[in-house]
Amino acid sequence: MLNQENKNKINIFVSFPSFFQDISLLGTGLLDSLIQRGHRLVIFVSNNAQKINLQAYFSRKDVDVVEFNWQYKYRIVDRAVSALLYLKYIRKMPPNFKKREKISGLNKKNILIKCLVIFAFFFPEKILLWVQCNILSNKEFDLLFLRYKPILTIFSLAGIAPPGRVLVRSAKKYKCKTISVDACWDLMEYLVWAPILDKLLVWNEGMKRESIQYHGYPPEKVKTIGILRCDFYRKRDFLSSKERFLKECSLSKEKKIITLALNSICPTELSLRIIKIIRNAQNIIYPFQIVVRLDPRMALENFREFFGDPLIRIEKSFSWNEIVNESSISHLVNLLAHTDILISLLSTLILESCYFDKPNISIAFDPVRYLYKRDFVQPLLLQNGIKIAYNENDLINYINAYLLNPSLDSEGRKKILEKLCFGGDGKASERALSEIEKLIIMENQ
Repeated sequence: MLNQENKNKINIFVSFPSFFQDISLLGTGLLDSLIQRGHRLVIFVSNNAQKINLQAYFSRKDVDVVEFNWQYKYRIVDRAVSALLYLKYIRKMPPNFKKREKISGLNKKNILIKCLVIFAFFFPEKILLWVQCNILSNKEFDLLFLRYKPILTIFSLAGIAPPGRVLVRSAKKYKCKTISVDACWDLMEYLVWAPILDKLLVWNEGMKRESIQYHGYPPEKVKTIGILRCDFYRKRDFLSSKERFLKECSLSKEKKIITLALNSICPTELSLRIIKIIRNAQNIIYPFQIVVRLDPRMALENFREFFGDPLIRIEKSFSWNEIVNESSISHLVNLLAHTDILISLLSTLILESCYFDKPNISIAFDPVRYLYKRDFVQPLLLQNGIKIAYNENDLINYINAYLLNPSLDSEGRKKILEKLCFGGDGKASERALSEIEKLIIMENQ
């Protein structure tokens, strides 16, 4: 409930798809800064675990946490309209990268969606957007907008992840300003249509070009600020000595550290195969140990065969429902700072490892080789800062090359930091806060 004191505050809505995606909003203190400036936050979460954890985190602070069911009526119509809007923009893509949303199967639901797409094709875009905002919006969200009268809604993932995808409609319906502060680096080339927000804050110029080209964003609505979560890597208080890090992780100081960052795009069979290739390699020139860091969406149980292996440490990165604490952030910072080689499949850790000038090998085995044709990857490849392993021999050869000469490709890694990470000056969260305040001031005038 809003008391008299709260009625005088500026209310800001925040959408939290998961803590894993919103580490930047909490870990960098961005939301705390807004509270310190006298604003009131209403945070929308997707489950009770998130709600409990956030309420504890913001204990006694000016924050409401709302667990929300973002389901809504007419989802088939929504899917058809979103698919059509996406197809309108996808035609602007270069021929080699054009994609189509595939509707598999021949059940009645999918046939209806196809019919609706064809029917909706004859309507102007403004009408389609009006349908989304006024007919497909969630009525419970609408009531909260009427109660709190927020001046701004903050999204991550450009408003395409639930509950953001539904929340953005009510925001537009009630003329509330919208901003996305932490989009993933491949998001704007992702296979969905993204709604146009009042401000989109992206990591680099490549993402800015994609948002303009693929989604029709006006250039003045897109701002390049860098990677919020990478501000951690410029804070010395997160960094500890290598000796302390090795002791805390039960790692040997006599062996090189090979970090393998796996994500859910990679099939489990391939992930297991890569671990075995490295573990069983007979010709790696130095003694080594492997730290396997799993994406939150990957099941730890699938890697049971490596439990207890003295050469392998298996760890989950972050939880979807638990707040990423300073200890977890510090662990990630030190892992990247003290590893000898990072191996991944197009993980954002490629970019993050460049903050510490760490050799990086990216896996391009079948069946994931096609990912390296996606256009968001091309600016990365052009900097010549990483090695691409297309087979087992490539992988072992590159591991040896980097162990022999860790400075190999160092210049390329510096270019990656400059071009894809906005220089990595540790001030991305400051720039984000400045853009948020500009929207608040603009709305108050």
